[in-house]
Amino acid sequence: MSLKRTGSALLAAIFLVAGYPLPAFSQAYTLPRLAVIELHYPGSSPDLTRQLTDEVRKKLKDSGRLDLLSRSRTSAGLASLSGTGEAPKDLGIVIKDGEERYFQMDLDTAKFRLGKRLSEAESGRIKPEEVPLLSKGYLLLGMIQLVLNEEAKANRSFEESILLTPSMKLTLDDYPPKVISHFEAARQRLADRGSGGSLVIRSSLGKGEVYVDGVGRGKAPVELTSLQPGRHYVSLEGEDYRVPVKVVEVSNGPKEVDLSFEGGPASEVLGITLTSSDTLEATRRASIAGQWLGVDYVALVDVITHVLGISYLLTADRFPEPPQNPKPDRRKKEGGSA
Repeated sequence: MSLKRTGSALLAAIFLVAGYPLPAFSQAYTLPRLAVIELHYPGSSPDLTRQLTDEVRKKLKDSGRLDLLSRSRTSAGLASLSGTGEAPKDLGIVIKDGEERYFQMDLDTAKFRLGKRLSEAESGRIKPEEVPLLSKGYLLLGMIQLVLNEEAKANRSFEESILLTPSMKLTLDDYPPKVISHFEAARQRLADRGSGGSLVIRSSLGKGEVYVDGVGRGKAPVELTSLQPGRHYVSLEGEDYRVPVKVVEVSNGPKEVDLSFEGGPASEVLGITLTSSDTLEATRRASIAGQWLGVDYVALVDVITHVLGISYLLTADRFPEPPQNPKPDRRKKEGGSA
């Protein structure tokens, strides 16, 4: 694809499109799903990049050949990544790995990896579809801590699990008596603290669906009462936007939450920032962002200023998996690009 027009400056915008196997939750889309992401580095022009990205996004949408991720959904997803663009590991995968290590008695590794991922979630680095898994993650972490004789930490983990899924019940068919005993004691401690918390959730983005701890609670604005004090995970999803998960500390009293893009459009995260114009690093980061956003392709818009006109070019490479930084002791050749 090549689009051209004349002007006072030549802008060469190179789209690096990375493709990889479709994530399971994206299989329902009949059209290839694509996200358009800005690429920034020292010497690039943020304003021109934003302007050209919006123009290209419109042309691709008008083509009718792609399921284009909206600007707001792209921003919401990228905002969840760290400043270096590294996505946290999928919570479901971390839990499965932790379960295997629990039964293999590789407890220290299991505790470290699961604890690290749950800490990331507590800081807001979690996708809305992962929130329902948090209760299971805290339960597993508590079981590991209990075996390691870290009872105080295990009790806190069990409380987090129950707080997120109050209806959870453990049976002797699946769990040891000691785990059930500590789990039910944690439930009683939470009950003793009361459930006098209330939460009012508003949004300037319209009547999107509000989710609290992974459960739909109706269209915004929503007022919830009789909440147990503690950490809760709130998100909002509309027809063409999704606000990143917001972690809210609820106490015995009222609290209001505004689920909008904090600071307005100027604070939207729509790109990847590099320390230099490194194509390989841009490719790696695009692949990470693509998997995090749940799309089939990522188009990176890179603007370079010259002096004759405006042109931009779309090129595509396909990668079986997101490219990783090579390590001397673990190099493996993948199949060729298409």
